[in-house]
Amino acid sequence: MRFFRKKIRTKIEDRLFLRIDWNEDFNLKTDALKNLVERIDQEHASRSNKSVIKDFPYITIQNAEELFALIRDDLLSNEDDYIVIDKVQLVYQDEETPASIENQAFVNKLVINKDYRNLLKPLVATVFNEPVFDQEPYEQTYESKIEYFQENVFPFYEDELEIDSTDIPILPSIEEVTAAKVNNTKLKIKYPDENHYLNGVSNQTEEPNSDINQSDSQPIVEDHGQNVMLNDSLEMQEPPVLPEKKVQTTTQQVSNSTVKDEETGSLLDDLASSWESNSQNKHLNNLNNVNSFEGNVDVKLNDIPVSTIELSFTFPRFEIVTFEKSSYEPYETEYPAWKLNEQKKQWNDFLEQQEKINLRWAKKSVSQAIEAFENTEKEALGHKIAKSDHRDNLKQEVLVEVKERQDKDLKSRLANLKQEHESNLEELKEEYEQKVRIAKADYEEAKQIRTKEIESEYYKIAHDEYQEKYFALTAGLQKIADEGLAMIAKEKIARLDFLNQEKTETAEKVGQQLFESCQSRLGDLEKSYLQEHQVARTEHNLARKEALNIDLVAKAKEHSEQMKNEVQKLKQDNQRLQAEKQAAAERLIDQKQETVNHTANMLKEFQAQATQQKVPETKEPVEEKSVGKQQSSTPGSSLGKVALGVFLGIGVSAGSFGVYSYNQHLAQQNAAIQRISDRLESQESQNKVLLSQRDKAIKEKEKASSQAKANSKKLDSTKANSSSNSNFDNTNQATSNANATSSK
Repeated sequence: MRFFRKKIRTKIEDRLFLRIDWNEDFNLKTDALKNLVERIDQEHASRSNKSVIKDFPYITIQNAEELFALIRDDLLSNEDDYIVIDKVQLVYQDEETPASIENQAFVNKLVINKDYRNLLKPLVATVFNEPVFDQEPYEQTYESKIEYFQENVFPFYEDELEIDSTDIPILPSIEEVTAAKVNNTKLKIKYPDENHYLNGVSNQTEEPNSDINQSDSQPIVEDHGQNVMLNDSLEMQEPPVLPEKKVQTTTQQVSNSTVKDEETGSLLDDLASSWESNSQNKHLNNLNNVNSFEGNVDVKLNDIPVSTIELSFTFPRFEIVTFEKSSYEPYETEYPAWKLNEQKKQWNDFLEQQEKINLRWAKKSVSQAIEAFENTEKEALGHKIAKSDHRDNLKQEVLVEVKERQDKDLKSRLANLKQEHESNLEELKEEYEQKVRIAKADYEEAKQIRTKEIESEYYKIAHDEYQEKYFALTAGLQKIADEGLAMIAKEKIARLDFLNQEKTETAEKVGQQLFESCQSRLGDLEKSYLQEHQVARTEHNLARKEALNIDLVAKAKEHSEQMKNEVQKLKQDNQRLQAEKQAAAERLIDQKQETVNHTANMLKEFQAQATQQKVPETKEPVEEKSVGKQQSSTPGSSLGKVALGVFLGIGVSAGSFGVYSYNQHLAQQNAAIQRISDRLESQESQNKVLLSQRDKAIKEKEKASSQAKANSKKLDSTKANSSSNSNFDNTNQATSNANATSSK
């Protein structure tokens, strides 16, 4: 049976890994456990780039066992301490099957104490003791359980964890499993290296009956072509709690049922001899007296009472509305809705009739189909029963099976008795070992207290004696040191005088030799230094010229750029002045026109005023009148002409001044542009001169360098042939030897 489960998302690639469900008191929020997990995570990260914490609640078996070992070693300080983990679940995956917990073993309430070794023992104990693995959806046989551990779990632990055979628990035999189920006891799973189990039933060397096939005690595993896996669908079922002293009650039952009529001999001897005699007797003995049924008892196929669910269904109905009146006339407003409502009532009645008819026919159809199904299945069942009817050989099969069960039951009860005996011995041994541990602990505690007292006492004694002897010895050593230093001071003064005199004589000789040697080399060195000076000075001058040329070229380029910018600016100013000139000319024409118009207007006004003046009435002759008119008219006309001339002069003067100012500014701009052009031409010619000087300086530098190399070669050959060189080296060696002697 499979159930829908949430898909497991993890980066773990192992075929088997674990899912751990912690409890409320001990989980990843607990500081102690969190530190252990981070510690494993750091160690794991040093080996790979994967993280252990990120995969929780899923974890590899190797990391889980490391974590459980750290919990045991670091968190459990006493023998009686323990930690309970709510659940540990195995998860399986392969190339074709995604990760799933279906059909996999699990352990509820895993206890980690000081005796914890690995997860295999709790897994085996849970699978063989808990009844959930014998029920749906598991229904695992003994052989499938054995195959599950031997072919899947144990090999994985051996390959991944590299454990020894002593760390793999011993699987129980089928006799032990059967006896545990019959007696309602739990199997005790042990490791091979637990000595008190080696003498148990699971590791018996030989049984009294030599005719029993050795393969009877080994599990028979059938190869079904697929992995045998268990399921945890009933994982919430709690394991049964056995009452105390259940083993003793079972032992009493075995004793009462087995040795009821025996008068002599011990219980174990009688049971062993009885089992041996029954095993050696290959005939059925008293079981042959079992009578078979006389005649044939036919198998009856009675009618099957079926508690069927009453067939029922309902057709949909129209919704009916209640009106105030039972009927309406066609002219009334409610008539259409009322008429539709009446039609719905009729159709509802029709639907109800059809519903009853269809229900009756449906029931009849179902009854006929069920009857036909029952007859067909009964016929097939009859053929199956006839094919499976082996009652002719049933007696022999039953007697053989009961005989085997009898032998196994006897063997199982003997094993239980022996197991009980060993369990009692184990309990006594554990009690004794507990007392021994307590006594040892008390002894160790008293030993530590006594040791600390003695250490403290003798520490004070040693401290006092050491301090006294140390000060006395130090005083004696100081006296010896003072006497020795006084003697050394005297010898040091005498030695110093002798060395000063000796080194003075040696140094004077060495100094005279060095002076003579140096004096002999002064001539050659002077020539060499002069040549080196000339070469260096030439190179220095060339470098200065080159730097100066580079600086001048850079400054010339910068100045040229500035001049270009100024020329560009002047051109822009020139364009602006041209525009202003054009605007000034237009304004001048407008002003001239306005002046002329204004002058004409004023002239007209003056003329009008002159004509309006009246001549005084006098009785002069006509000649005098005419002369008076000419004189009166002449001043008026001359005044108008003067005014007109004045205004015209003012306008012309203003226009002339504006034109003159613009021409002056334009002349200044042109002169500035000409000066900048001249400076650019001068700078370009200067740049050409500087470039030619730089090329000349480079050539002179190359020539001087080649000449310096030639002089250097000549000087090296002169030095190699000089004989004074060896004398100078000998003098240096003598000086160094003298200095070494002086330092010593």
